[in-house]
Amino acid sequence: MKIAVRTICLGSGPFGSSQLERVLETCRDMGLDGVQMSPVELNPVDVSAKQRAAFRRKVEQMGMVITAVNAGPNLVDPSTIQQSLALVKSYMELSVDLGSGIVTGECKAKPPGLSDDEASSTLTSAAEALAAYGESTGACFAIEPGPTCFVSTPEGLLELCRRIDSPHFKVNYDPANVLRAGSDPAGGVRLLGHLIVHTHAKDARRYPDGTSREVRIGHGGVDFPRYLQALRDVGFEGFLTIEREHGEDRISDVREAKEYLSQLLASPTQA
Repeated sequence: MKIAVRTICLGSGPFGSSQLERVLETCRDMGLDGVQMSPVELNPVDVSAKQRAAFRRKVEQMGMVITAVNAGPNLVDPSTIQQSLALVKSYMELSVDLGSGIVTGECKAKPPGLSDDEASSTLTSAAEALAAYGESTGACFAIEPGPTCFVSTPEGLLELCRRIDSPHFKVNYDPANVLRAGSDPAGGVRLLGHLIVHTHAKDARRYPDGTSREVRIGHGGVDFPRYLQALRDVGFEGFLTIEREHGEDRISDVREAKEYLSQLLASPTQA
């Protein structure tokens, strides 16, 4: 496994900006293997094919690769689903141009007043459409569990992926989000297995009253040694992409997380 980061977590900026350039240099200096890009940084409408190729070369010349791009509009809201699908498809094309071929995104929360059956039907149809588009482009949409999303558990992800049954519709696994939704991160990995194509490395605490919050990696409820062993056991060899959404010094937090994960990856496998 390799270690990356979502650059937007480090105060990055739009394509061509000095903020994005500085963040990429910081990632290089940390010794990270890859970066995940976000809509704020790369918008398919604004970035030409020539610019995409040049950006990919720049990242590779820094000794890194682009692990995935993020695009997560609501996939359960029938009133906006056509716009959402068009947006995700444009990011699927972008991901192929950038060399990763992976787009990650949550399905988002069910709108008020919408029944579970309507939300499920909308999501299934959307997932089928994205899988079909992936078939034609070579991209994969990796759905991510979110604590407030319509699909928030490993069991829900497994059921959805089985319905779609496509190599172009898989899972972006976030152990903190799984924990916040009340499930076991390591157990979820073993349940989903080969469906996991990308991960977010993140930690969280869940409290007795049901509330939860993100914390620094290694300081929350995710048992990372056990979690990483589960990833090893199911044959995952992809990226642990650090995501730090809060905190006053996220660069230091990401640096600490990178060192922590590197030490765990270097240690002997657990029984």
